[in-house]
Amino acid sequence: MALTKEQLLQPRYKVISDYPDSCYSIGIILTMQQDIHGSWFYDFARESGVKSEPESFFLLYPMIFKKLEWWEERKAEDMPEHVQYKIYPGSQCFKVDHWVIYKLYQDTQFEQECIGIRSPNGIIGAHALIPISKEEYEAYINSKQK
Repeated sequence: MALTKEQLLQPRYKVISDYPDSCYSIGIILTMQQDIHGSWFYDFARESGVKSEPESFFLLYPMIFKKLEWWEERKAEDMPEHVQYKIYPGSQCFKVDHWVIYKLYQDTQFEQECIGIRSPNGIIGAHALIPISKEEYEAYINSKQK
C-alpha cells in the first residue's frame, strides 16, 4: 500500500559506514520522527534501548549516514499515488497508475536502478517529482476544469 505524503517526506538516513561502538549494521535505513516542536530526531530507544539523536547529528557525519531523497530505497508499492513536478510549484500533477523501474547508464556502463512514472513524453524519474495528497491532486484537477 502506498505511503502517505507525510510518511514519504520524513527524513531518512542510510548507514553506509561503520564507526566505533556503532549499534547499527551497514545498510539499514533510519527514519526520523518529529517532536512536538517540529524538530526531527531518531528514536534509538525503539530499536536498541539507547538514547535519541537529533537530525543534526546525522548531518554532521555524511561519510557514515547518507541522507536519502524521498524516493530512494523505496519499493514500488510504497510510492505515492499522486505526484507533481518538483521544479515548478503549482505545475502539472499526475495520478500514478504504476511505477516503473528503469536502469540508468552512463557511457554504456550501468550506473544505477531508478524508479519513475510513464508519461506521454517518456519516463519521468522520481527525482523530478514530489508526492502530493489526493486532496491536492483533486484541487489541481478542479482548477483545470474551470
